[in-house]
Amino acid sequence: MWKNYFKKCAVLVTFLIAGMVATGQQIIKGKIVDKKGEPVQGASVSVLDAENRIVSGTTSDIEG
Repeated sequence: MWKNYFKKCAVLVTFLIAGMVATGQQIIKGKIVDKKGEPVQGASVSVLDAENRIVSGTTSDIEG
């Protein structure tokens, strides 16, 4: 009986963890350029929530 209960709990925990990992990823796409149209390297990009807290961020690469 305990083995069956343990298996059900393990499956539930696995799905919960997989769901948290899947919802925690965001893809930010775009190109950061200056006024001349040249790519800006090392610019910070942040995603803010409704209360202006940073929830995700990245920096631009050599291609902007």
